[in-house]
Amino acid sequence: RLQIAEHWLNLPAEKLETAYSQEAGKAHKLLMDSHLKYETLTESEQSFVQQLSSKLAEGGEIVDKMQYLLAAMLYCDAYQLPLGYQNAAIPQWFFDDFLKFLFQSPSYFQQKSEVERYSAYFQQLIQYVAANIASFPDSEVWRYLAEFMAENVSFKALYLSEANLLNVLSQRAEILEFHLKNIGCQIDWDFSRRESEATKIRVGFLVDKISDEFETLAAIPNFEYLDRNKFEVIVYCFQVQDERLGKYCENCVDKLVQLPADLPQQVQEIRSYNLDILLLCTNIADTSQPTALLCLHRLARVQMATAASTPATTAARNIDYLIVGDLTLPADATEYREKLITLEGSGVCVSYPVASAPARVEPIRSSWGATDESIVFMSSAPAFKIIPELRETWIKIIAAVPNSILVLYPFRSRAKNYPTVPFYNQIRSTFGEFGIDNKRVVVIRALPNRADCIKCLELADIYLDSYPYSSVCSLAEPLLVGLPVVARKGQKTRSRQSAAVLEELLIPELVANSENSYIEMSTALGTNPELRRHYRDRVQHAMAANPKILDSRAYSHQIGKLFERNPVRMQSVKK
Repeated sequence: RLQIAEHWLNLPAEKLETAYSQEAGKAHKLLMDSHLKYETLTESEQSFVQQLSSKLAEGGEIVDKMQYLLAAMLYCDAYQLPLGYQNAAIPQWFFDDFLKFLFQSPSYFQQKSEVERYSAYFQQLIQYVAANIASFPDSEVWRYLAEFMAENVSFKALYLSEANLLNVLSQRAEILEFHLKNIGCQIDWDFSRRESEATKIRVGFLVDKISDEFETLAAIPNFEYLDRNKFEVIVYCFQVQDERLGKYCENCVDKLVQLPADLPQQVQEIRSYNLDILLLCTNIADTSQPTALLCLHRLARVQMATAASTPATTAARNIDYLIVGDLTLPADATEYREKLITLEGSGVCVSYPVASAPARVEPIRSSWGATDESIVFMSSAPAFKIIPELRETWIKIIAAVPNSILVLYPFRSRAKNYPTVPFYNQIRSTFGEFGIDNKRVVVIRALPNRADCIKCLELADIYLDSYPYSSVCSLAEPLLVGLPVVARKGQKTRSRQSAAVLEELLIPELVANSENSYIEMSTALGTNPELRRHYRDRVQHAMAANPKILDSRAYSHQIGKLFERNPVRMQSVKK
């Protein structure tokens, strides 16, 4: 990396284009696609990056500082550099790679406060793009940029901040609509009349794929037990990864439709069913995900999304309602572009209609360095949710509980390209910085299936939920094996769902409102065997009583009543 960086610094500006198209450029791109930049920088590397940043911060055009930018890219993400991208003239030979760098979503954050720094940077970037598209809608450059965003950009990392995301996600929706209109998409639509007032309510459910993952398991209760005398039910997906679940879903509904790859054909296919209601049951944070562009269209008379799968507002003009549990409502409801419909409780339900594939591993506590006397804290929160502030909180807990270890299972199948080794090295290094033996943190490699994760959870003593982006998708499994769960309640819906599930189970004592109370509750559970047994018994008792999080039949009934209440037969919805 240093050799390539120095190569750029020593090249005259007029030779950069040729060198970038040859071996040096190929090596540069290989390094950019590797996970090297997520390794902790040495002191000399930090000093080197500071020198590069100082040069980039000097006045002048980016084109005149290309050597420093190319070198710095190998060590930093764009939000970590003083980039004056506004109105910058970027060489044509570098334009696409510069956009990729500028909009790159960090795989994970290494330092405290980086989440908020990134959030501020990214919101400012999207605001800049949206303003220029509004001012210069016929410009080829801004049309190209809108297309780039529609195909490449992820907004997922914004969920890790506690910022109000309404403005940035509304701007995102406007940029994507601009792109759709440029390529000839008909976003709005008026639907023909249904046959008669006696006709069943025709309702569709849109999922990305049918698989043994939370998104599907949380989508199924929406339609699993809908009254088929009142509703005609259609499920749309792009892929069936789990054939048994696919067959089960097909048996629950009138029709399971696998959508084509072409966006206009997807739109035409769904519109051909003349739906009264369409419920979006997938997260659209990544614009490259097919549902992200599809859901911007008017596909049904009424369109809804659920907070269980959409952690913040969709901000899509054609999504009319967002279904939220009343226990997860944020203090400021103006954060939503949609009208809110509240369900009693957490608003979260999961269904496990098909047994997971058999476990392929037989973990033992001793393989983690634990003895019978050890206290095992575990979390299966996805790695990108484990931000530096959360890592530090967990380390404080381990420090406070003698003979304790932290076992993480942060890598699921969808995280195949995650920088696993840098993540592992970073968290071990942080343990060392706090004077704690880094053998007291264990990071489990990605396991074959959900049953393997449950096998590991069965060996734990206490489960730690993530915050500020709570990991409700990972919460049901530790509860199913009877683990006491500690969650922290924040200000946003995305930071309140796990807490809401515990409150719904009538175990509010396991919900913390601050870092201190989170640490205190975790430490008390870790040092008091009787307290652990008490809460394990309460969790097991609550989960054995068919709680709301597992009562798919009641959830379907609740959703059905909601569908009947809304103006589903109106010809169109205008906001």
